[in-house]
Amino acid sequence: MIEKDIQKKQAKTRLNKIFTYWRETIAKRETARKVGAVQTIKKAGVTWKQVPDHVQDALTKDYSQVMKAIDNTKMECGCLPDCGCKEK
Repeated sequence: MIEKDIQKKQAKTRLNKIFTYWRETIAKRETARKVGAVQTIKKAGVTWKQVPDHVQDALTKDYSQVMKAIDNTKMECGCLPDCGCKEK
């Protein structure tokens, strides 16, 4: 019985470490996107408050899934299916 309790505690500890790692990783990615957005806005010569909400959302959105989908649809030539490329 004591051995099972120890195993449960060890499993919970491992799970907590995994969840903590993923939370921190996601937080770092979100922070990096926000920092990039702020830098882009500063380069444009405007303040964050001057930028409409939909533009702020677009600048901080995680596009990794979109990029994966695009990569998965590319042809052998590296283009998208309807590119009109002669290399098809």
